[in-house]
Amino acid sequence: MKSLKYLNIINTINLLLASYISQTTAFGGKTNKQVTEYIESKGKICLFPKNKAFAIWGLIYFLLILFSVVSLFSFNNISNLVNSKVSAFYFLSTVFTIAWLILFARRYKGRKCFQSLAAMTGILFSLGKIYISLAPLLPIFTFWQKLCYFYPFSIYFGWIIIAFILNLSYCLREGRIVKKYSRLERLLYLFFQLSTIFISALIVLLFKDYSVPAVFCWALYFIYQKSRNSITFTLLISNLLLLATIIL
Repeated sequence: MKSLKYLNIINTINLLLASYISQTTAFGGKTNKQVTEYIESKGKICLFPKNKAFAIWGLIYFLLILFSVVSLFSFNNISNLVNSKVSAFYFLSTVFTIAWLILFARRYKGRKCFQSLAAMTGILFSLGKIYISLAPLLPIFTFWQKLCYFYPFSIYFGWIIIAFILNLSYCLREGRIVKKYSRLERLLYLFFQLSTIFISALIVLLFKDYSVPAVFCWALYFIYQKSRNSITFTLLISNLLLLATIIL
């Protein structure tokens, strides 16, 4: 079991290093920050949040560090159970994240962008497996255990769902599968936003977890702030999302 705890530490360190290097090193001629700025400036994604939204990465990294440190020095049954459910898929998500960071910088034009989307699908799958494994344990978790073991991955999972939707919308347009400002594009964006409501309702109904819906509200609010002139209905969607979680 100790090996799993050390693996968690290694995963977190690798994730932090990969994130830092991707922002400072040009893998394919541009850093990930420059690629993001290019996509934003060209209007490649209609539903693009304000930069303040990405501050959530600071919270995610902090919680992952907290998880790694606490799990390393905890020897109770809950800690061992969490490590047995999390460590392998956390490692897998880290591998896919590093792959995505590299591919995102090198394959962001044309249909090559679907290569990076494939890596992001791997991240989504890995975090989804972690979430589904931990969510049934919520009733027996104390608040501290939720903070250390569950929220690091639930918030991470929620944000990756949003990131996947944004990347998919970018690939559909960049790959010229969907034309800019077409009726199909608008229908897809509406579907993406409505899907967040469905996912939120499902999560709250099944697991009584509000952290993932809260991440959705965070993202949708800053999308509205960024694009209020063209898609004012985003605020309505975020309000409906919040209302749905409260009612359920």
